[in-house]
This record gives sequence, structure tokens and C-alpha cells, in this order.
Amino acid sequence: MSKRGNGAGSIYRRKSDRKWVGSVSLGPGQRKVFYGKTQKEVQEKVNKALYEQQREKSELAVGKRNGIKVSFAVLVFFGERDLWRAW
Repeated sequence: MSKRGNGAGSIYRRKSDRKWVGSVSLGPGQRKVFYGKTQKEVQEKVNKALYEQQREKSELAVGKRNGIKVSFAVLVFFGERDLWRAW
């Protein structure tokens, strides 16, 4: 098994019960752990968790950008006269 990159989670096989274990860092001091019978099963769970985590981050970033776009669109829609009144 090759090394996974930073932020890609970790997958290993536990010696005590021979289960596959995967974990993903959610933030400072927070981890989500997944268990499974096969490495592939755990890898799918880890990849899904990483995808969801990335999706949430991108939705927050898009929401912030959309807020700026909406504000700009509203100001442009009202026109210059109303823009000066708003300021």
C-alpha cells in the first residue's frame, strides 16, 4: 500500500481483529473513523467523507461569492439615483 497525501485520510488494518480502519480529519482535534471488512469498503467510505467535506467548503465559498454578486446585482438594478440614496 502506498502513502496517502496530507489531508487524504488514513487507512490501515488493525492487528487485533483484522478489521480495516479509515480515518479523516475534520478539523483541529476532530476525526471521523470508519470500519469495514475490506480495504476497498473503507476506502470508499473515506473518499465519500472527504468528498462531502470538500463539497461543504465549496458551498460556503460559493455562498459568500453569491452574496456579493446578489448585492451588486441589486445595486445595479436600482440604478445610480437609488444607489446614491442608499449610501
